[in-house]
Amino acid sequence: MDNKALSGLSVVELGGFIPAPYCTKLMADLGASVVKIEPPGSGDPARKYGPFPDDIPKI
Repeated sequence: MDNKALSGLSVVELGGFIPAPYCTKLMADLGASVVKIEPPGSGDPARKYGPFPDDIPKI
């Protein structure tokens, strides 16, 4: 049996961009089971941002 604080809890994440996924990542780290729901076709808007948008490093 898992002894983490949120084990046995299920979380559905409907948020987007950075704050919501970060929060649910913390919940998952504490043992919760997380299901992320994203818009069909486009996904979470944060997927278009990052260290290298379009996989092209800007040096």
